[in-house]
Amino acid sequence: MEKQDKLFNRITENALGFLRDAIELINSDLKKSLISFAIAVELFLKARLMHEHWTLILENPDNTTVSEFEKGDFISVNVQSAILRLQKVLGLSISTSAEKAFKNIRTHRNKMIHFYHPEYADAKNPKATEVVMKDQYVGWVHLHELLSEEWEKEFINHQESIKDIDRLMKGHRDFIDARYETLKDSISDEIAKGMKFGVCAVCQKLSSRMSDLSLPVYTGVCRVCGDWDVFVEAICSSCSYIGYYDWSSSDRDCSSCTKDVQIEIPDDAMEVLISHYGDDPFMNDGIDYNGHCPECEHSLTTAIPAGDGGAFCLNCATEYDEMGQCEHCGTYIAGFTEVASSYLGCFICSASFPDANEKY
Repeated sequence: MEKQDKLFNRITENALGFLRDAIELINSDLKKSLISFAIAVELFLKARLMHEHWTLILENPDNTTVSEFEKGDFISVNVQSAILRLQKVLGLSISTSAEKAFKNIRTHRNKMIHFYHPEYADAKNPKATEVVMKDQYVGWVHLHELLSEEWEKEFINHQESIKDIDRLMKGHRDFIDARYETLKDSISDEIAKGMKFGVCAVCQKLSSRMSDLSLPVYTGVCRVCGDWDVFVEAICSSCSYIGYYDWSSSDRDCSSCTKDVQIEIPDDAMEVLISHYGDDPFMNDGIDYNGHCPECEHSLTTAIPAGDGGAFCLNCATEYDEMGQCEHCGTYIAGFTEVASSYLGCFICSASFPDANEKY
């Protein structure tokens, strides 16, 4: 275990070093900055796998010994495979937006390594600098959320260094602020013409241009940082303000009166949300790990896997520390433990002892 901890810390420190290089080189060597940032993202994902067991970062664990691993004589998984293992093997939640951000960074890195791109060779090229800074900013926001919140316990000994990196990213935030200022009038003109905009979850600007998906559900693409997300339209029962809420956030306070907004959406729109945010049965040999929420008791499986074995309800925004499977009917229920469920059942099924089920 001590040896594994040492290897985990080594990978993490290496990732932090590449992040510092990426930030330092952004104005002098765009190519190296882009590649360094991509390597850092990949190393952090592998470090999280490494924290569980060193074999998880190997492409083929059967062909590598511990001594070969320590010497670096092995082939590791790529970013896409690392994300898949984090989700499927460890049961960790990585948002669709984060996946998209990491993919953009990886794509630019691959183009830079395998093909010559003259626009990135010139550090003074404003267009290329803009693309790289946007991708790095969005990538860091998602990576920082994982390292300092979702995976804080695993990276607890590196939190000060992560905070230092966040401070160093100030130049990227200043760039985002300046970019918003240049687009603000254009966004206001679009709003005046009837275009809907929501607050971007990444850069926190009123800059995410929305389009209908399945009313009242909208997709939003940020004009400032390019982040993509899902919004839901809702009317506040207290002040009648019509707002658009980022569905990946549990913050549903009215933008006008700050009171809690109760959101109700039709089943067809909820199915769209489940397919976007929920677990994909196609990736799990046909098994659907989405579950039912005992808080709102929605008829659809609105409780999706989130965190380390927990769940989040897309309908009522209730968070759970666990998700269990009823031994009586096989249904996944958020916040549910399997103990005695073969006798008591759950609120979905008809249990062996109806009276006991009613008490549940």
